[in-house]
Amino acid sequence: MRTPENIFELLKLQKELDKKTSGLRESGFTPRKRDAFDLSMALDDEFNEFMKELPDELNFKYWKDKKHDPHKQLIEYVDCLFFLLGAINDFHSRKIDMQIRICLSMDDLKSSDKKLDKKSLSEFKYAIQIANLEDEFDMVTLSRFYLEIGAAAGYCAKDIYNAYWEKWNINMGRDKKDWTLGGE
Repeated sequence: MRTPENIFELLKLQKELDKKTSGLRESGFTPRKRDAFDLSMALDDEFNEFMKELPDELNFKYWKDKKHDPHKQLIEYVDCLFFLLGAINDFHSRKIDMQIRICLSMDDLKSSDKKLDKKSLSEFKYAIQIANLEDEFDMVTLSRFYLEIGAAAGYCAKDIYNAYWEKWNINMGRDKKDWTLGGE
């Protein structure tokens, strides 16, 4: 297999990962069926993880002396994408026009002159909370907003595809350890 090159390949990979992680684990645990609330809260949680990896001036943990790691920041950003893609697969798998709009947004993604700021981060957090992941308009809007955050962080589509592929390969083995390998 190779690094994905478009949203459709990401969606296929996500479907494969979601199928694997929703099945019976070696410990005997079987996760319950997820819903839109679960995906929304997971997206919010991962976005918080991304914000913890931002440089000092944007990191809300003002009390913590932490060295900024741009690669870890990108990986946390991409962790959000896993749940956006999961929502698209769960609620919008037959809406090819919506997927194409998101794909075009991803393909147009270039590093932005706009820099990340606390206002845009706060607005995205709020958007996560009010979005109905089952609604097509909300999903497209949230996806575009997510990509704008990425562009402001300096990411291009290739950065995101490569980081997704890296993390997807890690995630594909995490079910064997009840999702504890390298994180929660």
